Amino acid sequence: MKIDMKSVKWWQSFFRYTLTTLIYVFVIASVFFYFSGDWSFLSSFQYYVTTFTTTFFALFLRYIWSDKGESVALYSVSDIKVKEQAKKDLLLQVTTNNLVSELEVFVLKVSKENKEIAYKKKLDKKVNHLKSGRLKPFRKYRYDKWVGLRYEFLDYLSGAENDFNLDNIRVSHYKITIDDILSVSHIQQSNEKRSRYNKNRLIFSSYQTNVLTFIGSALVGGAQVFLSKFQVEDLIILLSQIIIFTLNIYSGYNIGMNGILQGYSTDLSDDYVILKRFLKIEGVN
Repeated sequence: MKIDMKSVKWWQSFFRYTLTTLIYVFVIASVFFYFSGDWSFLSSFQYYVTTFTTTFFALFLRYIWSDKGESVALYSVSDIKVKEQAKKDLLLQVTTNNLVSELEVFVLKVSKENKEIAYKKKLDKKVNHLKSGRLKPFRKYRYDKWVGLRYEFLDYLSGAENDFNLDNIRVSHYKITIDDILSVSHIQQSNEKRSRYNKNRLIFSSYQTNVLTFIGSALVGGAQVFLSKFQVEDLIILLSQIIIFTLNIYSGYNIGMNGILQGYSTDLSDDYVILKRFLKIEGVN
C-alpha cells in the first residue's frame, strides 16, 4: 500500500495566522467602534488601502534591512570567516583526491538517514500522543492508522520488502545537497527546513538604497500632510507609520544578523563534521 502523506503543518500555520488576523481585526474594529459608534469605516476603501500599503512597505523594509544584517555579520564576525576557511581546507582535500563523486553519494546517504530519523520521530510522537488519551472511535481510528504506518516503516528499516517509499513522505528534516557541501559562501538554494539557513537574496541589497527608500517614504508622507490642509490626526498617522517602519527596519537587520550568526554558522559546523566523517571513511587524513 502506497502512502500519500499530507503534511498538517501548512493547515496548522494557516489556521494560526487566520485566527491571529481575525483577533487583531476584531480588536481594532472594536476600538474604532467605541470612538465612532459605527462600523462604516470597515466599508471604506481608504481604510484597506492604508492598511495594506503600510503593511507592505513595512515588510519590504524588514526584508531589505535583513540583507544588511547578513552583510555586516558575514564581513565583520571572525568566527564565520574561520569556519568558512576550515571548510575550504577540507574541500581542498576532497578535490585533490578526486572524491567529489563519492562525496555526492555520501551526502545523499546522510540526507536520507536524516529523513528516516525525522519520520520515525514523527511516527513515535503521533502514536504516543494518541495512545495517552481516551481512545474514542475517531481517536482510535487515528491511533490504529499511525500504528500501522509505524509498523510498515519499521519493516522497511529492517530490510523487508513492502510498498513503502520514502520519497512519498513529506516530513521536515535536515536536508543537504552536494551543492550545499561544496559551497563556501552564503548562497540561497532551497526552501527545505530543519533545514539549512535560507533567504532569497534578490534586490536592493546596498546600504545606500535602503536609506534612500526610507527617506523617500518619509518625504512623500510628509508632503502629503503639509501640502494638504494640516490636521493633527494626519501628523499622528504619519508618526505612527514612521514608528512601524523603524521597528521593521530594526527587526529586519537583527533577523539578518542572527540568521548568519546562528543558522549559517550552524550550517558551516554541520558541513565540517560531514566532511570530516567522509574523509575519515575514505582514509584521507
